[in-house]
Amino acid sequence: MRLPRERLPYSAIVDRAPLRLPGGARLALSSSFEPHTFWDEVRRYGISVVYYAGEMCRRLVDSPPVLGEKNNPVRLFAGSGLRPDVWRRLVDRFGPVGVLDMNQTPWKHM
Repeated sequence: MRLPRERLPYSAIVDRAPLRLPGGARLALSSSFEPHTFWDEVRRYGISVVYYAGEMCRRLVDSPPVLGEKNNPVRLFAGSGLRPDVWRRLVDRFGPVGVLDMNQTPWKHM
């Protein structure tokens, strides 16, 4: 099979049928993380579970406060490698919210 050398005008998100997830769940993906737009996106897409990676949560808790940030639909932050100090600040600032850290670190059972 010979593949074309030029890109085709196709968007995997726009040009396909909607993905159906169990129980009416929704999935929102972003190409980058910006703390100043995070809560707007959470509300726009009705996000209740946030999967974090790297220093995302630290950047979020270090960002300036946003009006209404405690009034949000997020019920769980899940990911790996969240340090205890960031975990506490995340729950204190944006709670009540659960945290599921899947890294095998000494502080995972906090």
